Amino acid sequence: MGMISINNQDSSGLRLWKRRWFVLSGHCLFYYKDSREESVLGSVLLPSYSVRPDGPGAPRGRRFTFTAEHPGMRTYVLAADTLEDLRGWLRALGRASRAEGEDW
Repeated sequence: MGMISINNQDSSGLRLWKRRWFVLSGHCLFYYKDSREESVLGSVLLPSYSVRPDGPGAPRGRRFTFTAEHPGMRTYVLAADTLEDLRGWLRALGRASRAEGEDW
């Protein structure tokens, strides 16, 4: 659980960073407006998603960014606050993105 910034594209085509509270439960990543978790804004069913860190020169306007993508599905561009947070999220999301039944 924790705050991550998510890069969204608004109706005008601008890409804006918004802070969201993320909760990983099993193979699903839920996100909320804040830590009160009053109503879920969205969810990502992680199996078969590829989760990878962005390169140091990625033109995202943020440090510690990573991407979760799946062919034919929405791509999520996320940013952690610290390198330690980034590593933790990559480990957790990497495990959760494996299909059920695989050996961990």
